[in-house]
Amino acid sequence: MDCTHDGREYWQIDNQAVQKALDLLDARAGVDFGPWGIYIWGKNLTDERYYEDYNPAKFSGLPYDIGSLAEPRTYGLEAAAHF
Repeated sequence: MDCTHDGREYWQIDNQAVQKALDLLDARAGVDFGPWGIYIWGKNLTDERYYEDYNPAKFSGLPYDIGSLAEPRTYGLEAAAHF
C-alpha cells in the first residue's frame, strides 16, 4: 500500500490558481508460486479528482482555461514470469 500527500499546487506565478492539498492511495497485492506470479493493483483508490497540469486563460493566451485531469480510480490484474 502506498499513501502520498501532496500539498497545495500553485499553478502560475501570480498564485491565483490553486489546487487543494490531496491524499492519494495506491495498493498492490499478489501471490508468487514458483517462477510465476499474479497480482491485483489499484491506483487513486479514493478517486480524487485533480489536475496534473493547469493553465489559466490569463497565461495561455487562449480565451479559456486548459488543463489535464489526472486518471480516475484505476484497477488492473498483472501476471508475471520470473527468470
